[in-house]
Amino acid sequence: MRLCAYHAPPPALKTLKTLSHEKPTEGNLQSSTSNAEPSWRRSYPSRVPNFIGGKFVESQSLTSIDVINPATQEVVFQVPVTTNEEFKAAVFASKRAFLSWRDTPLLARQRVMFRFRELIQRNIEKIALSITTEQGKTLKDARHDVVCGLEAVEDACATSLPMGKYLPNVLDGTDTYIIREPLGVCAGICPLNFPALVPLWMFPIAVTCGNTFILKPSERDTAACLTLAELAMEAGLPNGVLNVIHGANDIINAILDNDEIKAVSFVGPDTAGMYVNARALANGKRVQTNAGARNHAVVMPDASMDATLDALVGSGFSAAGQRCTAINIIIFVGGSKSWEDKLVSRAKALKVSAGIEPDVDIGVDSGARLILDGRQITVPNYELGNFIGPTILCDVTNSMGCYKEEFIGPVLLCMQADSLDEAISIVNRNKYGIGASIFTTSGIAARKFQDEVEAGQVGINVPVPAPLQFFSLTGSKASISADLNFYGKSGVHFYTQIKTVTQQWSNLDYSDATSSIPPLSNVPGSSDIADIYSQGLQSNDYQGIDEMQSNDYENMDGIQLNDLQCRDGMQSNDLGSMDRVSLDLQRNVFRSNDADAPTLQPNYPQSSNRVSMPLQYEDFQSRSGVSLTLHSNDFSSTDEEGQPMSKSHAI
Repeated sequence: MRLCAYHAPPPALKTLKTLSHEKPTEGNLQSSTSNAEPSWRRSYPSRVPNFIGGKFVESQSLTSIDVINPATQEVVFQVPVTTNEEFKAAVFASKRAFLSWRDTPLLARQRVMFRFRELIQRNIEKIALSITTEQGKTLKDARHDVVCGLEAVEDACATSLPMGKYLPNVLDGTDTYIIREPLGVCAGICPLNFPALVPLWMFPIAVTCGNTFILKPSERDTAACLTLAELAMEAGLPNGVLNVIHGANDIINAILDNDEIKAVSFVGPDTAGMYVNARALANGKRVQTNAGARNHAVVMPDASMDATLDALVGSGFSAAGQRCTAINIIIFVGGSKSWEDKLVSRAKALKVSAGIEPDVDIGVDSGARLILDGRQITVPNYELGNFIGPTILCDVTNSMGCYKEEFIGPVLLCMQADSLDEAISIVNRNKYGIGASIFTTSGIAARKFQDEVEAGQVGINVPVPAPLQFFSLTGSKASISADLNFYGKSGVHFYTQIKTVTQQWSNLDYSDATSSIPPLSNVPGSSDIADIYSQGLQSNDYQGIDEMQSNDYENMDGIQLNDLQCRDGMQSNDLGSMDRVSLDLQRNVFRSNDADAPTLQPNYPQSSNRVSMPLQYEDFQSRSGVSLTLHSNDFSSTDEEGQPMSKSHAI
């Protein structure tokens, strides 16, 4: 098993030393395995630049923050605290680029993302190595960081994501449709623990939707963001669409207060998340925050022990427990005594070392009943490193500080519950709600847990899952301070605003309109369309003395059999016989305004099979310009004995 590391650097060192990026060979990758430094590193070996307006720009700031390799305590490089003028330049570049980028066709924007995806694949090793050097993760975990972010780029290439909705003819001649439009300049504030994944949650979706973006990576590991910006520019992203600035609290406040920035995305600690959410909302911005997390796993007595323990150890100690979806707390229903020894033996088997070592399981970190103590770890050849091994505390209660306070590290807390109901209650009373899992062979228990637990991500016989990118990262309670979640459809909705368009192309002023529809001169009570509208009738209503309804003249090719209804009481089935008489009306068929009902004459052509009476041009007038005058005595037919139909047949 391979697990990963966490970065907890000491105060900045005085010396500045760039590490060699050589590493032991490890397996073949499908992507490029080039280990060359990014080109920007060759130009800025000791102090990272900002990326503004499509160019790497050296900051004029006199204040810097050291980026330290947590395995060696060596300073990798320094990060400038971006000046206010440089920040304004980034905002200006973003605003200017937005004017043309928003009008760039969607497919053209997505082609940039396709090329960006290819470039990331070729440079996975390069990005992963910089993450391990700065942040302390194992190389395997760092690659996973990049590959999971790559899924978000792929999802941004889906053309259906920004689609709106269309509903034709909601009113007479009126269509309504919804389109999604970009917001403008957006910003992302990123955490330490996933320097590639979290930025890729944010800006690919945002810029594909037509926005421009200002990215502020963690000041402790910035290289991945700058490399991604360089690759995006190489993929064809126009100057100013993506900008990268550095700094700490002052830059965050500048982002939250700037009126040109319309939306802010944040991932980070609980307290910082609440601050960002409140200040951004106070300044009228959209905001999404993914903040604190304490994730529980409920283990039922019937759970498969080996599979469950492997999952718990992998989730709790992988990435040194720094993942927002890592299992922090295990609740053993019915007691944990039978599980403890095997849990400890699996945790002890993990190797702690520097992240660049090929067989390392646990990297760098800071470190009831302590059944496994990971403190005081010394790693040969890395004696100055900030290492902590797997740590397990048992008999934890929800009143203890280790349970209530958020911290990230390779630490598992073990609790006990007498029943599933009690375990669910423990989970739901915790203020955080990113995720929770249950391990059981009972479908009934799993269904109950799924329905009753208060968490955004639910795992059943798996640790808390980080969903694939076409889903969204959901959460509840204090873990999420936003109405819309990261990536997937929720991400598209966050970075776009809805515009509803209602359009009508029918000409309402028919008295002045030049229309291709001829006048209905022979419709009783009306001489033309304008007269009909003066009576308040709709354009498809043909009403006269016969009180014919609008559906009586639906077919421009001819009147159907059931269309012939009038006040004389004639029904459509009155004019037929067993021979399926086809009534192709001639002129003077019925006279519906006679005082008496029409009388059918027997002297018209008759057939025992089918009467076909061709229509004359002047017999009907419809939208094609044919005038309709119906009279009686125009035809007759035979009944089933071949006798002429009398008046009673038709009435």
